[in-house]
Amino acid sequence: MKKAIFALLALASCIAAADPTDVTVRQRNITDTAYIDRFIAFPPGGVSCLFSLDGASVQPGCYTLGTGLSLGSGVLSASGAVGPQGPQGVAGPQGAQGIQGATGTTGAQGPIGLTGATGPTGATGPAGTSPAINRVRATTATDGAYTWSLPSACPTGVLPVVSLTPENGTAGEVINHKLTGVTNATVSITLSRAVLTLNGLLGLTIPIIQTSPGAQVVHLVAICP
Repeated sequence: MKKAIFALLALASCIAAADPTDVTVRQRNITDTAYIDRFIAFPPGGVSCLFSLDGASVQPGCYTLGTGLSLGSGVLSASGAVGPQGPQGVAGPQGAQGIQGATGTTGAQGPIGLTGATGPTGATGPAGTSPAINRVRATTATDGAYTWSLPSACPTGVLPVVSLTPENGTAGEVINHKLTGVTNATVSITLSRAVLTLNGLLGLTIPIIQTSPGAQVVHLVAICP
């Protein structure tokens, strides 16, 4: 009964001590047997303060800010003269090299440079030589042989390119030819003549080579490459 009356008196005294906008902090008593409500009043005049606990009295309180301190928008700021710069510390060791960054994009192509001046004309080279072209219309011997001495011989060691065309319009005859000797200055040929004859037994037309082709007219061209 006495404990209940004491609790009511304590509650009444706390309620009587509270003012509008005061803050209540519930604190355990020193004997650790009950809770005590502490009322913390704001300083008059709309002055900001910071809640704190006094280590000596073990009581909560609200301390105003001293010179150089301000509280606004939830931030505690300090102002005042900046002290002298302290000495520079010893440089630390160089860090490890970082990995190579990604390759950047290729830049735009620059403008075309100026055209350089025209260089001097080079020396004229030696005149070229035209290939020697030899032509002849000749008649072979009766055995079909003919040797031609070129009017314009090729250089030593160079053989001419030779073409040969027989001049024979006889029907039923075939003129064959071969080169028997070619040097840089002469061309030798041999012609043969075959007559197409019908073989009654076989029913086929076969060429019969003649023993003597006779004198034949040929056209020869020899070109030195």
